[in-house]
Amino acid sequence: LDSLLPAIRVKMMIDMSVSKANYLVTASPSSKESSQERIKRELSDLLLNPHKFTQNSPVQDVPKKPAKEYLDSYNRDRQKIPLFQQPGAYLVQGAEIDAWKRLKRQEKQREGVDEIRAALNVYTDNL
Repeated sequence: LDSLLPAIRVKMMIDMSVSKANYLVTASPSSKESSQERIKRELSDLLLNPHKFTQNSPVQDVPKKPAKEYLDSYNRDRQKIPLFQQPGAYLVQGAEIDAWKRLKRQEKQREGVDEIRAALNVYTDNL
């Protein structure tokens, strides 16, 4: 449940932003200009200021290896192929794991500059 909190915070920010934008779009011309200016400032704050969606949430480092299920499925598949093809299967698996690690490191770097991405990844990393 704790891993869902950052995503909920993102959803609440989006909902508030949509609500304020809808108000601005549907407001009658006779509505007070000061009210519209206040809503514009609030919307600007919501959309442009940094948020701390992942506060108090466990952010995981890049895993050292893929999930056990992935490794087990590779082992089962490797047992089904002829013996002379098995060394090549090890090389393919090694390359896939290297690519996976590289992608995970890149994703963690992107999370450092994109708080929304980090908040949503906290949830998916804990699935």
